[in-house]
Amino acid sequence: MKIAAVIPTYNERQNIPPLVERLLALPLDLDLFFVDDGSPDQTGRLLESMQVTQPRVRVFHRPGKLGIGAANQLTRLMLGIAVRDATAGFRCYRRELLSTLDQIAIRSNGYSFQLEVTYVTRALGYRIREVPIIFRDRVHAQSKLGTSEILGAAQTLFRLGVHHAIGKAYPGRAGKFDANPWSVVNAPGQHK
Repeated sequence: MKIAAVIPTYNERQNIPPLVERLLALPLDLDLFFVDDGSPDQTGRLLESMQVTQPRVRVFHRPGKLGIGAANQLTRLMLGIAVRDATAGFRCYRRELLSTLDQIAIRSNGYSFQLEVTYVTRALGYRIREVPIIFRDRVHAQSKLGTSEILGAAQTLFRLGVHHAIGKAYPGRAGKFDANPWSVVNAPGQHK
C-alpha cells in the first residue's frame, strides 16, 4: 500500500535530515511531502536540495507561517466531539475521506485547519480513532505557537461552534449552509 506523509515545516532545518533518514528507513512504500511556510532558516531550500538524491521527498512552498491551533477541552465542549487532541497533525486518512474533504469548503489554515478537519470528519460520520504516541521535546528549534496562532484558533473554534449549535450542513466549495444537514454530503453510517 502506498503511503504519503504530509509534514508541515517552519524553521526545522536542523530536524529535517534525521527525520527524513528515519522515515525513509521504515519498511514502507512511503513518500514524504513537506509543506514549508517560508522558513527564514532555509528549511525549504534544504528540502529542495534533498529532492535531488531522495526521489521520495517533495517540498511545497507557502509564502509564510499560516497558524497553529490551541484549547482542546474547549473544542470538545463547543463542538461536541470526543477527540482529545483536535489539533494533532500526526494523522492517517482514508482515501475516500480525503476525496470528500476536497469537496468541502474548509476555511482554516495552519493548525486551525486540523481543528476544522476533525470537526468536519466527525460531522460526516467518519470514525476518529486516537492512538497514543510518545511526544518528545524538540531537540532543535523552538515552538511556533504565538499570539496570532492562538487568536486564529479561537476564531475558528467560535465559527465552528456556531455551526455546530445551529446544526447546519457543512458547505461544499460552491454551496451554502442548508437547513438539510446532509444536503452537501452523504449521511453518516455510509462511511466506514
